[in-house]
Amino acid sequence: MQNSFARYLENGESYMTKTMGMKQVKKVALFIFYAIILWLTIYRIVIQANYPYYFLVDAGADDQLMVYETSSILQGNWLSSL
Repeated sequence: MQNSFARYLENGESYMTKTMGMKQVKKVALFIFYAIILWLTIYRIVIQANYPYYFLVDAGADDQLMVYETSSILQGNWLSSL
């Protein structure tokens, strides 16, 4: 006589599906997926909150371009100076 686990393997069914049902297995899998996503999001926020911010004082070209483009948009030139 075979044990029940070997029987499920031979029939191609999983033990979880046979004992819980397919809908419940999907709910559990979806819950685990959302729990992992939530944990990774909280982990990213904690890491980012502890990350030091720094400014590059000598990087004036990028800042100057941003100010120029902003003033151009405020003057009504939506496509810059084209």
